[in-house]
Amino acid sequence: TIEISNDPVEVSVKFLEITLDETVSVIHKHRMGSCAGQLVATLEGIQYETNHKDAFTVSLSDLEEFNVDYLEHTLHIKPTSGRGYNFTDEQPNADALFVFHRDVETALARLETGDQP
Repeated sequence: TIEISNDPVEVSVKFLEITLDETVSVIHKHRMGSCAGQLVATLEGIQYETNHKDAFTVSLSDLEEFNVDYLEHTLHIKPTSGRGYNFTDEQPNADALFVFHRDVETALARLETGDQP
């Protein structure tokens, strides 16, 4: 918010700065059953926050697989070392998972081109 007054006001705009701060409520699908939590993505990585033992953190550079299957309503994350994780949510469609995936992929692509956080 910029307030108009007679005093000078300094405005700072950063056009090429990369930011990533996304959160989505998810259900981690187990072979038998599931657990609920949140996926949080920052420039440091992706964290699955849950009270269950499956909580994890993976840096963006350690993502071996990261994809979304919209029709199957599934987001898949696999670190370079370790097992893969499949997530869904309670929404009627996979829009939230798709947007989370898109925003992480956009940040990854910008980091690869040399843009700075």
